[in-house]
Amino acid sequence: MNTSSRAPISDVFLGVSALLSRKKVPVAIAVLSFAMLLAVGSSALQFKVMHIEEGLMSELALDQEALRTTVDADLGVISTMEFGEFIQQSGYRFGAESLQPVGEHAVGMKFMLRVAPFIALQVLFNITVMFCAGVFFLLLFTRGSESAYQTAQRLPANILRMCGLMIWMLVRSLIWIPFIGPVLGIYMVPRLSLAPVFLASGEAGVFQSLHLSMRRTSGHWFTVFLRLVLILIVGCIILWPMLVLAVGVSLLSAKLGFMLLLLALMFMIAFLCASLTVLGAMMA
Repeated sequence: MNTSSRAPISDVFLGVSALLSRKKVPVAIAVLSFAMLLAVGSSALQFKVMHIEEGLMSELALDQEALRTTVDADLGVISTMEFGEFIQQSGYRFGAESLQPVGEHAVGMKFMLRVAPFIALQVLFNITVMFCAGVFFLLLFTRGSESAYQTAQRLPANILRMCGLMIWMLVRSLIWIPFIGPVLGIYMVPRLSLAPVFLASGEAGVFQSLHLSMRRTSGHWFTVFLRLVLILIVGCIILWPMLVLAVGVSLLSAKLGFMLLLLALMFMIAFLCASLTVLGAMMA
């Protein structure tokens, strides 16, 4: 692989293709495994929602069809409410032990308030799984001939280190500063983008990896920025037919279509991690 930072962009994608091909078996195992984890989490949420529906059906003496019709209608109205009106109808009172929805849309409000915490947990679970998948793929791509099993053994310790790096990257990117943060972030993110690769490879620690990324991208901001944008564009181009296939299959089987969607998402994460790995090697 050409390690010159002035190598043509085509070298990045040739390198990514070679890396994914060389690691195709562990990548396939990881994509399937992480997709299955997301599917299990989704099934758990679906089971909980069904349990909540059964509780409301018993409480309100409604059958399933009547309950869902009422909930759908109420949620449509609730989505257009002002914040003050929502708080009023939710029955929220400071110091109250529980929420007791009131008003003509109480059924939808009850359903939403009972389901919302589990949806929040589901979102957190999904983000956690995708983050772990990203760490796994970076470890897999940066550690030579390691198998999926060997990489999985090192995953727990590196998740904590990568979490620390992400927090430090957020601080150093200055994106958290009000008003001017996003502008500063546009400059800083390409400069810091290679830090996860250096950390995963063992080349540097949490703090040193940021310094190394800043040093190796010095004077090459536009080069790195352009390549990151092109990587995202190519990734979307690859992902698009997978999404079309998943939607088409879902017309025949919703579960199979959803599983294909999760597999496509995991492959996209693998592609992005492989691209960062190759870009990091080229900026050496």
